[in-house]
Amino acid sequence: MRFLVFTLAAIFLFALVSAQGHNDKDYRGAVEMTEKGECCQFWDKQSPHKHDRLPENYQNSGLGGYNLFSGWWAHMKCRNPDNEDGIWCYTMNPEIRWDYCSKNGPKCCTKVYLNVRKYGALNLWIKPVGSCITKGEYI
Repeated sequence: MRFLVFTLAAIFLFALVSAQGHNDKDYRGAVEMTEKGECCQFWDKQSPHKHDRLPENYQNSGLGGYNLFSGWWAHMKCRNPDNEDGIWCYTMNPEIRWDYCSKNGPKCCTKVYLNVRKYGALNLWIKPVGSCITKGEYI
């Protein structure tokens, strides 16, 4: 009887872990802010941080998708495309390249950032365009 209980518990635990994936590799939630409170950078953008974690390079990682008419598209949701210790994203803060996210973190980016580009004496403050979007939210 103990063996049966142990076996059933092991199967349940394995199914629970497999459903989410190792280190949340299969996470497809809507969180788009990091543990430090920074907004995530869109996965297909190279500003403010250049990277190779693009939807076309990590096609099964939930970074975005492909549309026959417009090509590859992405979102700014936390993911784990490369099997880190948990979900993460590149940040919109030029000083912080990337950070981990909490699955219980904010689903909407609420910060405003000083634009990296300067236009003469004018610095533009921006809120990441597309924050709180639903396109790709659970991709």
